[in-house]
Amino acid sequence: MKLRHKEKTNTLIYCEQVLRESEREAEKESIQLIEKFKSYRKHKFRKIGELLEKDEDADLDDIEEEIMRHID
Repeated sequence: MKLRHKEKTNTLIYCEQVLRESEREAEKESIQLIEKFKSYRKHKFRKIGELLEKDEDADLDDIEEEIMRHID
């Protein structure tokens, strides 16, 4: 009986460790994706700024759609 209880406890501890590690990995991946998007967004805003400075007829709707597709 004690052996079975100890086995269950060890299994529970192992599962909690695996779960925590999986959560950490998911958080790291999310942070990487967010940083990648921030960089992408920064480049697009810089491009928009350049187009507006040059006073070109820029189709900002296309840029907005491209950004939205990137978010998805």
